[in-house]
Amino acid sequence: MHFQEIKAVVNDVGPQNVIHIVTDNGANYKKACQLLNREYKHIAWQPCLAHTINLMLKTIGDFPDHAMVIDSAKEISRWLYNHGKLHNMMKKAIGGNLVKWNATRFGTNYLFLESFLRRKDAFMQWMGSSELLNSNFLDSDSGKYAHAALSSLQWWDDLKIVVDSVQPLYAFLRFADSDKSPNFSEVLLRYHMVKMEYESLFKDDRVSYDKYMEVVNRRMHTFSNDTYFNAGMKIS
Repeated sequence: MHFQEIKAVVNDVGPQNVIHIVTDNGANYKKACQLLNREYKHIAWQPCLAHTINLMLKTIGDFPDHAMVIDSAKEISRWLYNHGKLHNMMKKAIGGNLVKWNATRFGTNYLFLESFLRRKDAFMQWMGSSELLNSNFLDSDSGKYAHAALSSLQWWDDLKIVVDSVQPLYAFLRFADSDKSPNFSEVLLRYHMVKMEYESLFKDDRVSYDKYMEVVNRRMHTFSNDTYFNAGMKIS
């Protein structure tokens, strides 16, 4: 179905006027554009850069240390937002709401974690407040868990490590998602900046550097392979 729809658009525009098609990374789109390329050899397909980076963040989110922090923050967030009175108490204590969790936009999900981190001091002060300690919100298992986590320096340290580890990719995502569509040379430069930022972040930890860059390189290879970007880019 996607093939016929894409081909219809190409024929409407005129195949001679099309050299490049960009879609998300779905296997159905990739297959459709491969079929189109068989008919029109000059038309190349490329996955969306922003979607490609989101998939990098999805893969990294499955790393055990990331998954543990993400699941913990989600559990705490459910507790905070399941009670109207507690939610209002939280907003007053930390000065607003957390960024909303999104099940498919993985860049936004790290913003969700970052919104916790920005309010670390306010959360810890609230955990020790008489208003919260004298309420019945800490009587449930979820309340006890949330209070223990948000009162723990180790929990906050683990959260910071996770957030810091995706900052190079989040900056790459902002670049890809900007109103101005970047050209290939700008994408290549930004990709090399990501590598340099990870080299700096993990300068004393080659294992972690290799783990993160394997994800980035693999996805960027998919992004560039068999496209017009390929000639200007070399994955190392």
